[in-house]
Amino acid sequence: MVMTAKSPLKEMDVIGLDQVGQRFLQSDTSAASDPAATQQLAEQISQFEQGAAASTLRSPLEKKLHHKAIRFNDFWLSKIKFTLAKDQATLEYHLKDMPHIIEKIPTGFAGEWKYSTYQYPVNNEAVKSAPNSQYAARMQWQDKTTLLIESFPPEEYERYSLKLKFKGKKIYVEDSPWGNVAEGILE
Repeated sequence: MVMTAKSPLKEMDVIGLDQVGQRFLQSDTSAASDPAATQQLAEQISQFEQGAAASTLRSPLEKKLHHKAIRFNDFWLSKIKFTLAKDQATLEYHLKDMPHIIEKIPTGFAGEWKYSTYQYPVNNEAVKSAPNSQYAARMQWQDKTTLLIESFPPEEYERYSLKLKFKGKKIYVEDSPWGNVAEGILE
């Protein structure tokens, strides 16, 4: 087993690594050969290598989002500002509890990942990656009114996402992995 990501968690058992150690690393016997299980594992690895299917759906709402912002009242973000181009976007995140930090992240569009070197703000307690870390982000429409924004630093173990549901000027947001929900207004 090889891990290339770091975890911000102090208790590794939260993500199950203690169970991996107990089950596999302390065994004095080798596992019995199981061709069916080996084939199933090979198929699963192949699916991981291909990655999740991306949506190329576009929405008329894109024109309304260009150079616009969504302001949130009761959420960990105070605002998200969009700059959209044909095949990529830049998202500007304003953090509620750290108003002096504005994160500008190049983002792929229509399901394509955009990889960039991201200069993390100094003293950002929310992010533990090194300065000039790699960052991957993409946006894709799940339907004409639902926009999914996904991002992850490859050095971290966790993927983050925001699902935005547009209903007129109101926007409903749900984040993952935390499950926070909030309402925002398109400005």
